[in-house]
Amino acid sequence: MRIGWPLAGLRLAVVDTDGRPVRSGETGELVIGGVGLGRYLDIAMDAEKFAALPELGWPRGYRTGDLVRAERAGLVFAGRADEQVKI
Repeated sequence: MRIGWPLAGLRLAVVDTDGRPVRSGETGELVIGGVGLGRYLDIAMDAEKFAALPELGWPRGYRTGDLVRAERAGLVFAGRADEQVKI
């Protein structure tokens, strides 16, 4: 399923398990950065999900847990990196 590109003010990246960008056409975890990021009230959860991504030069990014493949026409959803169910 194609999920498109980000809204204005947000940045997207597709990274491997170490937070390094994957090549175009490869599958990795979707990470969101930019002005629209929130915070968890739980400090431990916030640190886990909203981590710095030095490989991207981002001070903070949201690791979504969504596996995607970046293509020219947009991102393609490929599943989850965990057991969370999305409806």
